[in-house]
Amino acid sequence: MRLTKYTHACVRLERDGAVLVIDPGIWSEPHALLGAHAVLVTHEHCDHLYWDHIDRLRLAGLGAPGESA
Repeated sequence: MRLTKYTHACVRLERDGAVLVIDPGIWSEPHALLGAHAVLVTHEHCDHLYWDHIDRLRLAGLGAPGESA
């Protein structure tokens, strides 16, 4: 398992090719979401959930492998 801590509350967990990103907020690096299979949000404040990061990656087709935009 690989655990990567990003700015503020964002954490990325990788195991056996699966990627979970926790709390990708406004201060988090957008690339933390690259290839994410799932996103866990602990609560809906902008420092824990920033839709612009998620929407930009989804629209660019940079979500989980095999996922369409």
